[in-house]
Amino acid sequence: IAGYIWGFDKGSWFVKGVGLFLAALGLIYYGYQRERMHQVNVGFVMVAIIILSVFLRLVGDMMNTGMIFLFGGTAIILTVWGLNKVRSDLSSKIKDQGEEGTSL
Repeated sequence: IAGYIWGFDKGSWFVKGVGLFLAALGLIYYGYQRERMHQVNVGFVMVAIIILSVFLRLVGDMMNTGMIFLFGGTAIILTVWGLNKVRSDLSSKIKDQGEEGTSL
């Protein structure tokens, strides 16, 4: 959000985006290891915001073509579907591990 308010030079967007993406993946992994579903959810929300940000910048750069909306929309729908599947799988694994720990 700060990048949109104060602006970043275009060369630094890629590096900062990759860094933020890796931080989000780290948060998902950490939340999974510690069985903290809220951290897993926050990590997936961060990934979703990064994907949406990249899509909006791409649409802004390629506003003249209509195919970008078709491909971009399809990519977003598939990405959201895939992320939700991964999130629900992680959620069920965390719940299963929690139940195993309480049954001892």
